[in-house]
Amino acid sequence: MRIIKKTIFVALLFASFQAFTQRTTTSLYSRYGYGDMYVPSCNYVQMGNVANGIRSSKQIQFVNPAHHSVIEKETFLFQAGAGYSYRTFSQENQQVSKIDAGIEYLAMAFPIIPQKWGMAAALTPFNSVGYEIQASDSLAQYTYSGKGGINQFIWSNAISPIEGLSVGLNLSFLFGVTDYVSRAKVLVDEYSYNTRKQLSYDTKAFMWDAGLQYSYAITDNSSFTFGATYRNKQTFNFHKQSFLGNYNVTEQIDVNKKKNKTITTVYEVITEIDTVHNITTRNIESDIPQQISVGVGYSVADKYTIACDAGYTNWSDVTVWGKPSEYSDNARFVRLGFEIIPNKRATNYFKKIPYRIGIQYNELPIVYTFDSQQLHPVDFGISFGSEFLLKQTANSLAVSLIAGKRGDMSVSNSLQEMYGIVKLQINLKETWFLQRKID
Repeated sequence: MRIIKKTIFVALLFASFQAFTQRTTTSLYSRYGYGDMYVPSCNYVQMGNVANGIRSSKQIQFVNPAHHSVIEKETFLFQAGAGYSYRTFSQENQQVSKIDAGIEYLAMAFPIIPQKWGMAAALTPFNSVGYEIQASDSLAQYTYSGKGGINQFIWSNAISPIEGLSVGLNLSFLFGVTDYVSRAKVLVDEYSYNTRKQLSYDTKAFMWDAGLQYSYAITDNSSFTFGATYRNKQTFNFHKQSFLGNYNVTEQIDVNKKKNKTITTVYEVITEIDTVHNITTRNIESDIPQQISVGVGYSVADKYTIACDAGYTNWSDVTVWGKPSEYSDNARFVRLGFEIIPNKRATNYFKKIPYRIGIQYNELPIVYTFDSQQLHPVDFGISFGSEFLLKQTANSLAVSLIAGKRGDMSVSNSLQEMYGIVKLQINLKETWFLQRKID
């Protein structure tokens, strides 16, 4: 009965995920391609998202699905993560700041055959879009915005056919709606209608990626791990809804009195007038790019771990939302992570917990022209954090702090993005599938 109740609880959490959460972003760079791409490394975000060279029976990660064969007997892992970010964008003499927050993922893992076959599942983002850009000329004021993205349900399996070797496969179902809106507000003619154009992309598709890990024991408590992942170029279908219409803008004033203070709020009310066209086109093809990554790691149990990943994503020959993207470019990444536990058996609490730090260099899959120069923005970030163990349980709360910068650093007057991110993760470890006997 206890197992049934836990299973129902987890199932309800997964079922309600889409109803109350959508990972958001506020990056202006998300206007290109599919937007911000998400790395489902879960707790390893503290170590710069390294994953290939790490095998831990206490963690879940979907970067390399071969990892899940290491889950221990009668163990059920559940993780939930949320994030808060503060971003500042600057270009020439202009600067703006944005904030976003939300639940990012839910994940669980358990063994089918302990140390031989492990299974995991998660609801995570695949990508995220969120931006708003305003411009104007003598005729009109223009607003370009995007929001939404694609979520993915991942079902991961890993088997260990021989000692030290593990192979795994992620099967993902992609779903979600991405909206791009363009508005033109006429400034010179009060009798002219304002116009709105909206493109909505509704995605429902399947994707796979594979991984392997080989771990070699050097001593009883130290090991060297090599890992690699591969995702082939894949094509999925989406439905596009194209809307063009006219609208009117009026100002509305709200007056509220609070504690002897009068607060006046003025905001615009948009009223749709008529529709020029509203067309739905079904089963348009778009591509997911090929990606390859490799990594190595060295670990001494309950003392320290060091790991490094490198990878490449081929964006050069893919279509994005049904057409070749003039803004897509191949991208490489390098990630380095380190973990240390001062003294696992110490009585001092802060000596028993792990401390993690990571550095990552990611080329954004973007190329665009600014001021007659071709720009290739990159993302350089540093992360660190710890996992706070809860007394008398195997559960923990992980806190990650990430700071970084995006942009083409060689062109000072191009768009630059500074960001700070706080991530929280709840880790639950339960003993399941245990049959108790009474003598």
